[in-house]
Amino acid sequence: MVLKLYYNHGFLRKRMQLLQEEFAKHGEVGPFEKWLKHWDPELDVFEHRVTTRIECSKYFRPARRRVARACDADRPQR
Repeated sequence: MVLKLYYNHGFLRKRMQLLQEEFAKHGEVGPFEKWLKHWDPELDVFEHRVTTRIECSKYFRPARRRVARACDADRPQR
């Protein structure tokens, strides 16, 4: 049984592409468009380091994400 996983390599091109496509699917402009335009898919230096991928979206409930965004929006800016 695995009790804890560590997340690393957040800037994978494939991940950014999936997120960008999700924004587009909902009619929004994603934050990675400019990066992806200039990033050759064959030159993802971290891709070969990823040894395991685990689908975890079912653990992130949409309501919890909405609450987190609302809390961040209400936080005073410094």
